[in-house]
Amino acid sequence: MAKDAARKSEAEANYNLAKGIIAETSDGNIIEAMAYYQKAAGSSSSITESASRLLKLTQSLNMQSKVKNEIAERKKWVKVWDDLHRYSQNNCLSIAYNPNSLKVGAIDFKTETAKLDFPIGIKANPVCYELYEKIKSSYEQVQKTSDWGLDTSMYGKDFGGHTVTVEIYDENSALIAKQYCTLKEYEKLYYANIFDGKVIKFNAVNPDRITDKIKIKITSTCPGAVIKVLGK
Repeated sequence: MAKDAARKSEAEANYNLAKGIIAETSDGNIIEAMAYYQKAAGSSSSITESASRLLKLTQSLNMQSKVKNEIAERKKWVKVWDDLHRYSQNNCLSIAYNPNSLKVGAIDFKTETAKLDFPIGIKANPVCYELYEKIKSSYEQVQKTSDWGLDTSMYGKDFGGHTVTVEIYDENSALIAKQYCTLKEYEKLYYANIFDGKVIKFNAVNPDRITDKIKIKITSTCPGAVIKVLGK
């Protein structure tokens, strides 16, 4: 009786093993295959192949899940960095200037014109800087199996730098001189949370148009630039 029971158990185990292999290889039904292997392993302790196949499928599912989770995690971080770059590029700049700081520079006696020097202060928006530090710190703690190839710079590698335009108008609101500078010249500003002086130089200005009623206008291509007027 015991031998008959053992043979029956062995037959059931082989049957379930075969059904599991068919489900795995032909139908690709992993869950069904695992169920058959589980039955086979429980039917006879002498059937080790079913247990081995069950273990491999379980490990495969774990690896598959890990890969899919990392792919999803990377997609999330792609958006985070893209959003940060977009925000930082649009809100990166703070400018401060004093209209009274305009000074006469070198005089060209041949053309009877003068150079005007106008210092302005430029700094990176501290909010952008603080956001970048927090996001970078969080990103560095993410467990990755390989390099995700993301641009983790503060403004993005494609950031070309914003333009700051300085215009001088006479008392009749007529343009006397116009000059601009780009932040490309000041790479340190991209990361430094400090003011940096920049002297805007205007060449060949007619002295007849230089009066105490001169007006200064500063604009920037940075949509969220904060422009502060000092000395008022």
